[in-house]
Amino acid sequence: MTVRFFADEHVPSAVTATLRSNGYTVITAQERYGRESVDEALLEECAHDGLVVLTNDRDFIELDDEIEHAGIVVYTTPNPNPSEFAVAIERVERFFAADELANQLVWLENWL
Repeated sequence: MTVRFFADEHVPSAVTATLRSNGYTVITAQERYGRESVDEALLEECAHDGLVVLTNDRDFIELDDEIEHAGIVVYTTPNPNPSEFAVAIERVERFFAADELANQLVWLENWL
């Protein structure tokens, strides 16, 4: 199974576009919810849909142990380089099968 992603509103559009151009399915918060969403509900819906959340919103770190999820990939760089981001995502995907990411919190900088 291929990893599919949900990019929260903090993920730059250049990163989303780069991931999509590299063949990844990426659904954005803006496409699905508009401007704002509730983190808890978003995480639960993503789990139901099998979407791994991409974010730099630290609120998701706190929710990691509280809510079942399909995976959370967190980055801390304020303006990530889209190409480097895509390489790190590719490394994560090679290491984890989609179902192995369930309830995992992955720090993207560890994969650069």
